[in-house]
Order: sequence, then structure tokens, then C-alpha cells
Amino acid sequence: MARFALAAFVAIRLWAQDQSVCQEDVDDVMSCGNLVDISNITHEIQDVFKASRDLRDHFWPAPWRVSLFDEKEQYHNALVDIHPLIIDPCATPFKLTKIRRRGPELLDAVIWTLRHFCWRACRRAAEERCGQTSEENECENSKNWHQLEAVNLDIEGATVTMPGLDMDESYELTVSVASELHAKSIHGFRRGMETLLQIFDALRSDGSKKGATWSWAPGVLDGKVLTLRINDDARFPWRGILLDTARHFIPVEVITSLLWAMAANKLNVLHWHLTDAVSFPLELDSLPKLAELGALSQTYSKAMVKQLIEQAANLSIRIVPELDMPAHTASWIFGEPSSVSNCTHVLPDDPKEAKNIYKARDKLALDISSPRSREVAKMVLAEVAALFPDEFLHVGGDEVDYRCWTTMPHIRKWMKKHGFGPLEALQDFFDEIWAEVQKHGKRPVIWEDSFDQGLRLPIGAVVQPWKCWGNVSLRFQPKAPPAMLGHASAFVAVKKNLSVVQSSCWYLDWSSEWMDFYEHAADEGPLQNEPSKRLLGGEAALWSERMDFSNLACRAWPRSAALAERLWSNTSVGFAAQAQRHPKVDQRLRLHTRRLQRLHKLPLRPLRPEDGKAMEIQDDFEHLETTCPLLPSQAIQRNPRSAEWASVIAKWSGPGPLRLTSGGRRRRFANANAARQRSARGGRGRCDVGHLWPSLELDV
Repeated sequence: MARFALAAFVAIRLWAQDQSVCQEDVDDVMSCGNLVDISNITHEIQDVFKASRDLRDHFWPAPWRVSLFDEKEQYHNALVDIHPLIIDPCATPFKLTKIRRRGPELLDAVIWTLRHFCWRACRRAAEERCGQTSEENECENSKNWHQLEAVNLDIEGATVTMPGLDMDESYELTVSVASELHAKSIHGFRRGMETLLQIFDALRSDGSKKGATWSWAPGVLDGKVLTLRINDDARFPWRGILLDTARHFIPVEVITSLLWAMAANKLNVLHWHLTDAVSFPLELDSLPKLAELGALSQTYSKAMVKQLIEQAANLSIRIVPELDMPAHTASWIFGEPSSVSNCTHVLPDDPKEAKNIYKARDKLALDISSPRSREVAKMVLAEVAALFPDEFLHVGGDEVDYRCWTTMPHIRKWMKKHGFGPLEALQDFFDEIWAEVQKHGKRPVIWEDSFDQGLRLPIGAVVQPWKCWGNVSLRFQPKAPPAMLGHASAFVAVKKNLSVVQSSCWYLDWSSEWMDFYEHAADEGPLQNEPSKRLLGGEAALWSERMDFSNLACRAWPRSAALAERLWSNTSVGFAAQAQRHPKVDQRLRLHTRRLQRLHKLPLRPLRPEDGKAMEIQDDFEHLETTCPLLPSQAIQRNPRSAEWASVIAKWSGPGPLRLTSGGRRRRFANANAARQRSARGGRGRCDVGHLWPSLELDV
């Protein structure tokens, strides 16, 4: 310990969950042994898979620039007989001197992130390590073995901002005897810590103790010290997963676990599809009957929502709420009967869906002729806008069946009075909705359906395409090959100066494999030849008609990891081309998936009561229909709070509460998004973007 020059080291023991780190007690140098209770970390998941000895195979998503060099030259090709750095994840010191100088708020956030790091890095704490004592190993005293002595941490900005579209996620990581992680913001720091965790996990010192050498890694080669440097940043600012909690209620613990896994894949948006025809599970103060009478089973309180927003913010993940309207609103009719057109005679065209009590309700839509309908919609939007701090608010707009209006006499009469056809009526409704969204400083997001029909969108709006079929020729590019509907829609939206978040071909309720997800890209189709910054990124969609908490994880992963690399990394081609250029893309994802299973307890099989197989390391995740099937029916509605399921969910709960306080007091963000407030001029007028939320707590 002396050789690390640890001056005035103060040992902080955080053995109890209710204890917290006080600013006065935090030393300039800390290790995982001072941040988490290593003795309480379980090791029930073992992995005997023979890992690659090329460190580049262990990165996911792939960093933009990775280099290995010594004092004289840089190494691109694989080498032989590199003695890797000796790394003890639980004992490696992190130097906080520069962080401390930038203020207590940043120090709080960094310590929280370090504890999140340590909970996973120390999952191997019980295993033997090279470097524990001089008698236990001979490699420590050899000139061919060097130990990572410390990691210097530095973040340029002292302000801890809420995650947003414009957050800086770049970082520079140098790994050698003296290592350093440098970032411009807390968000980039968190992304860099994920990469550092992948390095620590790969170069864990149990491999060094056996004398194993590597072909590409920081360490020692023929007496020369090799240094690893990573310069990394996100390709797209919007990289997310849509989670539908209306068709099946998803417990907060499971959503939290999803957030942990998203952060491990450098995803940064949870698109929360809150309401749909089947259920309105969000409790609202202004309209309590909507959830009380319209929820299918359980509900989400405001306290639950705030807890998830806080947890997500600590992982630099944004939560974008969606209130689907005017279609998919049958659940509103129980709490607000006059707000919904009760067109139960309008059924899906598919005879099987028409007989399905859940799908049959999809056709009901808000009654656009009713003043109460618009009043209720505005009240819901106002309360949700105040609850969620993100600058975007999704208002649905998909699958509107005009028959729900044109076959209702009173609505048809209202449309005739105003000279509206169905599209004009929809435009009239959404003009009010968008004005309400903008009134609360938000940017509206809408599905491609209404946009494709010719709906005029306001300045600052975002279109979300999703259709992975069709052959569309574009007059903008007469020589270009035909594009699928979703990719063509994205191109047209960009041409109309609208922003786009792409979900085409990335639906997780479809039984496509991870290679299919990797094959597609956000800029697929015409945008590949005409790139635009208005293409914000993309999302995978966890629609829950036949998914619940039991099979959510294995439906999401590793396919969402494939999406994560396409949105983060500089990968311009899909899986087929990648496999030809870089045959190890399959191996890299396999290594990453096993790491998610080991360090995150991520189940890649459906959860079952009293069955631990879901938590075992699974190597077959390519035959989705057999390894992680959909539920046989949406009618299967399990109770996650029941005795048989509660204990199963508890095993899949991530690191649990990571408390963070300053001076024993709970810290709060003040005016979290004030710096992001801006205006969009022209068109339909002023569009203030960025909601002020003065009371986001770090304590979770």
C-alpha cells in the first residue's frame, strides 16, 4: 500500500445499506474496499468460458479509437507473449484529487458511480488474485509483470446536469501502470467507467497468476511497457429502448434492472410507453379515476416514477414518457366516459384479433368532438410534463382507425359542421395537443403513421418510424433503390426539417435474431447517402402484449446490445458485412453477453418460480423462439407481488439501493434543465424546450 503513496488515507466502511458517504470523510484516494461491502457480494454465477486474449474482443459497444503503444511505436496487429497488467478490481485506488477540487456535487455523483462500478467489479472478490501477498505469487516481483497502481479521475465540468439530448458522453481512457479517465462531463465519465469495467473484468488478475499471456493488451512486452488509450464518443445522441408497461405491468424492480443493463450497453433513453387501450396504470392527482378504474392490474405512483427518474439520471439515462392518443385510449373510458368514442362495433380486420378481447379494444379512440376529451388530454399532458424532466413528450398518433369517428353519428355531425374530413379532424386535435406540449416546454414526438398520412407537425417535433416492410421509391432520390416504409418516412421527415428517432426493424416482440438487429441501422436507406444531424438515433421496442416481467430480459438481450453498438460505434455496415471484415463480431457479443450474465445477473431464460436455470450462464441465445418464447396469450397476467414470484424477482434486482448524501443530508438538483431552455422560432410560434424540475434527488 505504501508504494501507492496513499497519504492520509481514511478508511470508510459502508457495511450497512443505511449508511452513507459524508463529504468530510471522503479521502482523495479510494478503492472498492472502501466503497462497498465486498463480503456481501455473491458469487453464485460462475463462467468457465475460455475468453479471448485480445482485449479488443472484450469491448462492447466497440470504442471509436483504440490504440496500444510504447515509447517508440504503436501496435495494430495482434502480438504474442504480452504480460498483461496485474489488476485487482477491489483494491485498485481511484484518485479523486481533481474531482474534489471541482466541488461537492460532482464528488457525490462520482462516488455513486464508483460504487455502482465496484458492485460489479468485485463480483470476483472471492477468487484468487495475483498480487495479494508476496508469498502467494511470484509474478509481482518479476520485471515482466506490472501492476495497475492507481486510476486518476478527472471531469472538466463541476456541474452535475440532468441527462439530455445534448449531453457530452465523450471520454478518454488511458490504461497503464498509472491510468487516467478524463471526461468533459459526468455523463462521459460514466460511459468511460463502463469501458474500464470491461477492461478490469477481462484482465482480472486470476489470469495473470496462471502466467497467461495476451496477444493484445496493456502490460509488458519484452521489457517494454505497453499503454492502452481509448478515445470514445457516441455516434448518435438518442440510443434507447421502448418499454410498454400497459399491456403487462412491469414492477419497478424489473425496470430498474433494465436500466442497469442499458447503462452497461451505453444506452441512454428509456422510452416509457405508459398508457394504451388495455390499461392506464399511471396515477394522476388531477384525474385519479383514470388509473383507479382504467388500470388492468397494478399502478405506478408518482413516488415510483420519481424513483425511476432519479435512478436513470444517476446512470445518465433519460426517461421519455409516452401517452398514446387519440387511438389506443379504450382504458380512458372507465374513468372519463365522455372522453372516448365507444366504437365497439369497429373491430380489427384480422378475424383472430377481432375475437381477442385485448386487440378488439385497440380501435377505440378519443372523441374529438367532445370538449371534455380535449380537456382531459390536456390535463394528463400537463401533469405528466411536470412529472418527467426530459425535454421530449411522446403523444402517440399511431394506428388511428377513422371509422371510430366516421361511423359515430354525433362525431360525423361535428366533422361536417366544421368541414373536416378524417385527416383534418386529426390535424385539429393534434394542433391543440402540440400547443399544450409546447406550453410546458416540451418537444412532441409522434409515430410515423399520422405523419405518413400528411399530418403537419410543428417545429421541433420528432417522428418515430417503425415499419419494417414495403418498397417505396422517393422522388428526392429517383436513382436510389426502393426503401422500406420506415426508412423512407425518416428521409421525408428529415427533408421537412423534422427530427427522427428510428425503430424500424428493431421490435423485440418479433422473433428476429440478434444478427438481424445488427444488420439494420438508424441511417439505413436514403439517409445513408444523405446523412443528417436531424436523425437523432434509434430505439428497440419492448412491446408487452406477450411479454411480462418473466421473459422481458431474455427478449431484450442480447438483441438490444446489437442495437447499442450500431448506435454508439462507428459501424457503417451490418452483420453480414461485419462478419466478412471482422469475423470476431459474433465472439465479441458472446463475451459481452456472458459478462452481462455474470456481473448483472441478467437472465437469458424466462424466469420461473423455484427455478434457478434462468440465472445460469447460457451460451445459446440465437434460437429465440425456443430459448425465450413469447407468452402464449396476453390473457396471462401474472402478479409480480405474489409469493411465488416476489422471491424470483428479488434475485434479479441489481445492486440494490446505492445511497448518496452530502454531509448526511439529501442533495437536490436545482433547476436541472435550465441551461437547456431554448426557443424555436417561426412556423407555429415559440417552442420552449427543457422542463425545469427543481427537486431531483440523488438518494435512491
